Amino acid sequence: MNRGRLTLSDWFDRHVKTSTIILCILTYQAYATPTITPFNPSVVPLPVDAEQLTSVGPKIECTPGTANAACTCSVTSLVPFEVFKMPPNAADPYVYYYGSQTLAAGTTYIVDVQCKDNNQGQAKSQILYVEVQANKPFTIRNYPSDSVSVDAQTTAVGGVVYTVDYDDPEKRAITSSMTQSPNQGLFSIGAGDGKIRVATDLRYATSSAYKLKVTATDGYNTINDFVVTVNLNNLNLPPSIDNLPLTFTVDETAPKDFEIIDMTVTDLTRYVNPMEPACTLTTPSDITKFKISGTKIAVAYDNALDYEVKSRYTFKCTLFDGYLFSDGNDVLTIVVNDINEPPKWSAA
Repeated sequence: MNRGRLTLSDWFDRHVKTSTIILCILTYQAYATPTITPFNPSVVPLPVDAEQLTSVGPKIECTPGTANAACTCSVTSLVPFEVFKMPPNAADPYVYYYGSQTLAAGTTYIVDVQCKDNNQGQAKSQILYVEVQANKPFTIRNYPSDSVSVDAQTTAVGGVVYTVDYDDPEKRAITSSMTQSPNQGLFSIGAGDGKIRVATDLRYATSSAYKLKVTATDGYNTINDFVVTVNLNNLNLPPSIDNLPLTFTVDETAPKDFEIIDMTVTDLTRYVNPMEPACTLTTPSDITKFKISGTKIAVAYDNALDYEVKSRYTFKCTLFDGYLFSDGNDVLTIVVNDINEPPKWSAA
C-alpha cells in the first residue's frame, strides 16, 4: 500500500471485505381460483315481509384452490345494490337479506356470490336468484263461524271462553279486534293472542246469546267476518214484582195504616237480601200521604186521601238484584173513591 495514496484495492479491502452483505429475496405467492359447489337450488324464495337478517338460499360451500389457503366469500347484489350480504365470519357461510330496501312481491334479485383464496387472486363467481313472494294468507280454524256454551253465573271475569286459532304459514304475528252484538261490553279479545275473555260479570247479561265478530290481520291479509256465538247457560233472570202493574181503588176515608198493597217479589238467584222494591211517586209532593215499608204501601194518616183535592196517584216501582232491574212496567195506580160525606153544620 502506498502511503498517502488510496488505491482501488485499498478501498475494496476497507469497505467491501469488512461489510456484511444482506440479500433480500422477495417471493410471490400465486393463488389459484377456488371452487364453489353449485347452488341447489339456485332460485330461492323470500317472503315479501321477510325480517332483517333473514338467511337466503343454501349454504355457500367453497373449496380453496391453493394449498393452506382459506376461502373468503362476499356478495354483490346486482339488482339493486347491497340488499343482500354475507357476514365476514367464514363460520357463517350464508347469504342474508339486510333489509336496506322494502321488498316488492314479484321482484327477482340477482345475487353474485364471489369467493377468493385468502381474499387474493382471481374470484370464482356464482349467481343466486332470489324471488320475492307475496305473503301467504293465514287461516282460522272452524272459519267462518263457531260457537261455545258458557255458564253465566259461575264464569269469572277474566276467564277465557274461546281462543281464535290462527295458522300462518310464515309464522307472522296476528293482530285481532272484535265487535259484539248485543253490545253490553261483556267480552274482550286479546289483540295479540286471540283469546276471548269475560270483561264484565256475566250476571249482567240480558241475552242468552252473543255474536262476536272477529277481525284479524297479519299486516298483509285480513279476515273480518269470523263469528263466534257465545251461548249463556244458567242465565241470571231479572227479579219481578208479581202483582204489578195494578190499579187499586181506595175510599177517600181510608184511615191511617190502611194497606194499599203488599208487593210480591220474585228473584230466583237472591243476590240481594232482603229484596225490597224502590217506589217513587210521579207527584213527589204527595209522598207524605203514603207510608212505604219494605214491600208495603199504606195510607200515612187519617183523611190523607181527599177526593176533592186529588183523585189519582201513580207509583213507579223497580226491583234490583245487584245486577238486573225488573222489567220497568211495575206501576201502581191508586184511584181515590169519592165518598158522599154527611153535611157539616158550621156556626153562623
